[in-house]
Amino acid sequence: PPRIPPPPPSYIPIKLPSPFLGFPSPKKTPMPPATTTSKQHLPPSQNTTTKLLLLIALLFKQGRISDTEKGKLKDLTIVSNGLVSAALDVFEIDQDLEELSDTLKRICKFT
Repeated sequence: PPRIPPPPPSYIPIKLPSPFLGFPSPKKTPMPPATTTSKQHLPPSQNTTTKLLLLIALLFKQGRISDTEKGKLKDLTIVSNGLVSAALDVFEIDQDLEELSDTLKRICKFT
């Protein structure tokens, strides 16, 4: 059989240094999914709008807000007002209906 000559020196594989010899090993950081977007850039979800409208109705039934305030808060919710959404965010943390009604009354007064 014919003898195959060895490859030229430039084709000889070289052994790369291991990461333990002072070279940092590459870090693999997972990439977020392509659909992930910062919450502040998204319009409030239908779920947020639904929660706000239900809470506004509850506060009105309990007599914590007036009919005028209820109407204004519904309008602010429909147009995705950031203050109303922020009030919901706080309520979801502390679950304090009295503070939520006070905050929403202030929003109505100053918007």
